Amino acid sequence: MRTGPIHAEVAADYIARFPDAPTKTLARLAYRENPELWSSLEAARNSFRYARGANGEGGRPQARAPRVLQQPGDPFGKLPDPIKSFDEEWGAVQLAGPAKCLVVCDLHIPYYDKAAVVQALKHGVDRSADTVMMLGDIGDFFAESFWEKDPRKRDFAGELKAVKAFLGVVRDQFPKARIVYKLGNHEDRHLRYMRVKAPELLGVPEFEFDSILGLANFGITSVGDNRPIRLGKLNMIHGHEYRFAISNPVNPARGLYLRGKAHVLCGHFHQTSQHSEKNLEENVVSTWSVGCLCDIHPEYRPLNGWNNGFAFVEVDAAGAFHVDNLRIIDGRVY
Repeated sequence: MRTGPIHAEVAADYIARFPDAPTKTLARLAYRENPELWSSLEAARNSFRYARGANGEGGRPQARAPRVLQQPGDPFGKLPDPIKSFDEEWGAVQLAGPAKCLVVCDLHIPYYDKAAVVQALKHGVDRSADTVMMLGDIGDFFAESFWEKDPRKRDFAGELKAVKAFLGVVRDQFPKARIVYKLGNHEDRHLRYMRVKAPELLGVPEFEFDSILGLANFGITSVGDNRPIRLGKLNMIHGHEYRFAISNPVNPARGLYLRGKAHVLCGHFHQTSQHSEKNLEENVVSTWSVGCLCDIHPEYRPLNGWNNGFAFVEVDAAGAFHVDNLRIIDGRVY
């Protein structure tokens, strides 16, 4: 059995990856994945307790300085190698035009407005959409929320079934369309829940987001890691990617402009808005926030400024685009 500083390094690595997970849970995961490092689960737990200082300052292991390889004559050789936050290259997902794209978001299934969803899908069919952009919060994932919740409404299996039913209808209505599912903050609930409650399941394919919804069965591509999507020259995000509120300055679109400084369309704020400004080089930059397709009078916030809505975006082969940011009022599309 290996002994020495490697125990502290491994424990520190797991703690850095899952800082909110309980010590016992992390020890169980580490022991399962590295059985050669500890003689027992309790020994692994002790390593994690030491790493977190649970046994007092005297028991906390000293962090070992990173090993540095310096080339002869290299004045910067003492700089340690960086650690990347993402395993893969991060950046916008580029989608080429031409395209006729239906954009829907914030259904919060099963707490959605069925009539509004039908109006949006019919509009896409009538305009021969060849791309469907599901721009986040398609499911509510209420059962995995850390907010206080009514235990009678905890039905994760039921929520998954309802979301899958919606995905099936979308694929049936747009059998040849390119369908993209951009993960929003409610989809992120699933990953956060596993990090805290069940880190043993992280990295297990059957429990990853694409698998639990069977996206491959519907021919749907997912985009996560808060990555933006660029359809032609139009950027699309869910809206939660900016950690600071963007809805306060006049309306969400104005706040989005102040943050993005580019052509951007988002959901998340459940409100239809648009903002444009011309810069010194005579270029006009426009931003949009899209209305929601959920119940606009939920129990937790019955009074709000929300409205039902969706968007339809046409993009040519050169990337130029036109946005119809549409509202649904009294069952009609405006």
